[in-house]
Formats: sequence, C-alpha cells, structure tokens
Amino acid sequence: MATRRTSSPPEISRARSAATQLLSMLRIRAPSEIDVELIAAHRGLAVIYKPLKNEDGHLVRGGDVGFIVVNQKFEGTPKARFAIAHELGHYVQHPSVDQFEICTDSDLHAWYQTSGAEPEANAFAAELLLPSILFIPKCNKINKPNLHHVRELAEAFQTSLTATALRLIECSEEPCAVVYSVEGKIAWSMSNAEFAFKPRRGATLTTATYAGDLFAGKRVDDRPEIMDGSMWPGGIDIELQEHSITMPNYNAVLTLLWHAYRG
Repeated sequence: MATRRTSSPPEISRARSAATQLLSMLRIRAPSEIDVELIAAHRGLAVIYKPLKNEDGHLVRGGDVGFIVVNQKFEGTPKARFAIAHELGHYVQHPSVDQFEICTDSDLHAWYQTSGAEPEANAFAAELLLPSILFIPKCNKINKPNLHHVRELAEAFQTSLTATALRLIECSEEPCAVVYSVEGKIAWSMSNAEFAFKPRRGATLTTATYAGDLFAGKRVDDRPEIMDGSMWPGGIDIELQEHSITMPNYNAVLTLLWHAYRG
C-alpha cells in the first residue's frame, strides 16, 4: 500500500514538525520508546491524575515548567496518553494556554475541524504518538484496510482505535474513510483524497448500512463486509467495504470504509 502526506494548513504542519523534532531530539526509534509522561517531563511538565468532572485534561503552566492534569479515570489507557500528548502540544504550540483552557472529550475529538488551537494540539499528539517515520512502514504492509489492521497498529503504538484509524487514512493512498456515528447519526467523518465520496455529517444511518444495523440492535459480525456505497448518506453507486464496531461507552459506532482504487 503506497503512502503519502496530504497538504495541510501551515499551523497543522508546524505542529507536526514540532512533534517530529522532539522525537528526533530524544532519539526515539521504536513505538515502545514513546513514553509520553517522560517526554512531558523532558519539557518540564509533570503529569498528575485527579478526579475531573467535565474535562479530560488541562495544562497549568508557569514560565518554563508546569503540570498536565489528566482525569484519573483514564490513567493507564490510550486516552490518557493522547490527553497528555494533546496538552503537551498546547504547551509547545500555544504559549498563552493555561489552566483556564480546559480540554474536554469533544476538544480531543474535534477531528472534523481544520484550524484552531485544538486541531493543532491533536495534530501534534498524533505525530508524537504515531510518528510518520515509524507508522508509515507498518501501513505499507496493509492491503484493503479494515479495523482488524487498526487494532494491530493501536496495540503496537498504545493508541486508541479512533486516533489510529484517522492516522491510517491520513498516511494511506488506499481510498478509505473513517466515520464516527452517535445515536444513529453521523457525528463526523474524515476521508483521504482518493476516497470517492464524503459521508454526510448529521445524516441518519439506515439499516442498509452495517453501522445502522448496530444502532438498531442487530447482530453484525466483526469483519469487513461488502455493500452498495449508495446506501451511505452522501454515497455513490460503488462496491464498498464497510467494517463497523460499537463503542458502547459513547453510544457510538466507529466505521472504516474502503473501496478499490478508481484509477
């Protein structure tokens, strides 16, 4: 599977570059070496876990030192790793962000946004935890991407399925898209330039899709399934591979879509 980097706004590119430079300076050569708490400590930031009501994490800074406060219920999880990397991104990229700027779950999942402080922090975090130099070679081994592949990569890099799936479509020339649906409606989607259509945000899913079946309480096997792409909101008549799984903690469904390259 060929790989590429799509063009991005300058702020996003700078955030990725900052993460790359930090990894290079620390001579990190393998996913197992990406200890995000030690990386934060290297930049003068201590990570602490506390009960938080309405946020996943926030940054408290003073001069060249500070704290990253993370919701203690996520300690030891990929979500905590991303929250730490996200706040480190704010520290590196946004000198004015401090404890008054809390980061909620929606901030850490603002994937559909393309500009602003939160997408920049997300871009920094994604490059730090799933660095191109380590991630792309693993993507090269994948044909017909599906969520089984995403799980394998997520385990290797200790990242969430969602973050890993997004990184996969970003680094792949295979025509693919990620769709995140909540309560039967498309909350957001991201696709690469090769994918044939844009799933329509806010649209209701029907049981003509496997994601819609999951919301309807129907049994769907955890495997890629072939379907008519026109059944997806905004879709077209094309043979489409859909792999959808439930995310019960969020009443959500994560979907990876793929179709053959239309050259």
